[in-house]
Amino acid sequence: MNKEHFFKICGYVLFAFWIISSIIHLKYSGASTLFWFCNISVAILAVACFERSLTLVYFILAQSLFFQSPWVIDWLLYFTTGFSFFNLVSFYEGLPVYFMMLTFIRHTITIPLCIIFLFLLKPRIPTKWAVLLWMFGTIGLLIFSYVLSIQALYAVNINCATYFCASGFIDLGTGLGYLALWGLIVMVVSLFSLYVLVLPLHRVIMKHSL
Repeated sequence: MNKEHFFKICGYVLFAFWIISSIIHLKYSGASTLFWFCNISVAILAVACFERSLTLVYFILAQSLFFQSPWVIDWLLYFTTGFSFFNLVSFYEGLPVYFMMLTFIRHTITIPLCIIFLFLLKPRIPTKWAVLLWMFGTIGLLIFSYVLSIQALYAVNINCATYFCASGFIDLGTGLGYLALWGLIVMVVSLFSLYVLVLPLHRVIMKHSL
């Protein structure tokens, strides 16, 4: 199987998974859950496969390393000990088990797939305009998440936009002040992850795969 076919197959599988996952989440949790980063990242990764876009792979991997890995670790902690920093029980109380497992899979597939794609694409530094657009898109998503969460009377906390998701252990406040702080943290961490971790990792992968 050549690279082009592999990317197309991955794209179709990811797109189908995103559609199925979205339909199930619409049924049980409402439209707001569609805007969580973990759900959006699957759709963007499908597009990255169809377009063979290294830039999108970089961006998704950079943010997933810091903003999805903690959730995966928390899932594993919950499955093994019953303890959760993010209070997973409150997220899935009254929902079927397969809904929980689907969400777990959605969180865990992103980083491994991105790393696999790095083995198949040559390193290339994203343009400044692409990075700037990524940052604006990220901030836009956080603002949109904040508005949706408020409209839902804080019944949801999409992308941790209204308060820190592990507020039981780290309290960063609420309101617009928190949103500004959270947005700054997300931007700084995302850029750090891209330039200090993801790009060097890709160069190392290419060096040892030659």
